[in-house]
Amino acid sequence: MVLEASFVLIDNSEYMRNGDILPNRFQAQVDGVGLLAQAKMNMNPENTVGLMTFAGPSPEVLVTSTADDAKIIASMHDVKISGELDFLHGVQVAQLALKHRQNKVQRQRIVAFIGSPVSEEVSELEKLGKKLKKNNVAVDLVVFGEVDENANKLHHFIEAVGGAENNRLLCVPPGNQTVLSDYLINSPVIRGSVDPDEGGSGSGAGAGAPASSSSTFEFGVDPSLDPELAMALRMSMEEEQARQTTTSSQPENVEHMEQIDEDTETPHRGQQGEIKEAKKEDDVEMAVESKPSNQEDSAIAEADADADEEDEIQKAIAMSMQNNKEENK
Repeated sequence: MVLEASFVLIDNSEYMRNGDILPNRFQAQVDGVGLLAQAKMNMNPENTVGLMTFAGPSPEVLVTSTADDAKIIASMHDVKISGELDFLHGVQVAQLALKHRQNKVQRQRIVAFIGSPVSEEVSELEKLGKKLKKNNVAVDLVVFGEVDENANKLHHFIEAVGGAENNRLLCVPPGNQTVLSDYLINSPVIRGSVDPDEGGSGSGAGAGAPASSSSTFEFGVDPSLDPELAMALRMSMEEEQARQTTTSSQPENVEHMEQIDEDTETPHRGQQGEIKEAKKEDDVEMAVESKPSNQEDSAIAEADADADEEDEIQKAIAMSMQNNKEENK
C-alpha cells in the first residue's frame, strides 16, 4: 500500500455558484472531496490529507494534514465563495505544507479541484510543474465546469510535472445530469492508478469521463448512468458470496455432527472387539459352571444302569440255583 500525504485544493471562486453540475459546482466539489479523503485514508491507515482553498483574497489552509476524514468534511461547510482562482499561489502554498509534513517517508501529492478559468500563462505553469517534479510532488487535477478553457493549459502543466506516469488530469464535461462524484469514483484519482482508457493525462474535454465500454465498470453497469442498479448488483453479489460461504461450511458441520452421533451411540471398533471378547469369556465361564451338573447327571445314570444290571444278574443266579436244586432231586 502506498504511504502518501495529500493536500487537497478546493475552488471557492464565484464560478462555484453555477448549476451546470448537479446540484451546483461547489456542492458537487464538496461531495467529491469527501469521497477522495475517505478513499485516501482507506488505502493506508497512515495516509494523511490536508485541505485548503485557493481563491478569494488569498489561499487559506482549512485543515492541516490529518488522518480523520470527518475533519475534512466538516471544514468545508464554513468555506466562503468569493473572488477568482489563484492557481499558481495556491499550489505553491500546498507544496510548502507538504514539505513540512511530520512523516518524511510519505509520498507527496497535490489534488486540485478546478471549476473556474486558470489565468496563468502556459510558461508559468510549466515552470511550476518542473519545480514540483524536482521536489518529488505528484499532482492530480480534477477539472470541471470550464473544461474547454483549461484543458490545454493544464495538460502542459501535467507534462511538466512528469506526465501520466504518476500524475492525472481528470476532465469532467458539464451537463445538467453530470454528477462529479460518479466520475471521480471510477477514475485513477480515487483508485490510485493510471488507466489510459480513462484518459488519466488527457487534454480534451472528455478526458477522464466514464468510458462507454461496459467492461470498464464493475458488473458492466455505469454508476453515473444508473447508480441504483449498480448498488443493487453490488449488494446482490455480496449476499451471494455470503450464501456460498455458508453453504460450503455446512458439509463439514454435518460430518462433524455425524461423527459425534457415532461416538455417542455406536461403539468404536476397539470397543466392539472388547465387548465380543467379554462375551466369549462369559460363555466359557457359563460352560465351566454348567459342566459339573452334567457330569453328576451322567454318574447317576451310570449308577442306575449298574444297579439294574446287578439285579438282573442276581435274578439270573437265583433262577440258576433253583434249577440246579430241581435237577438234583
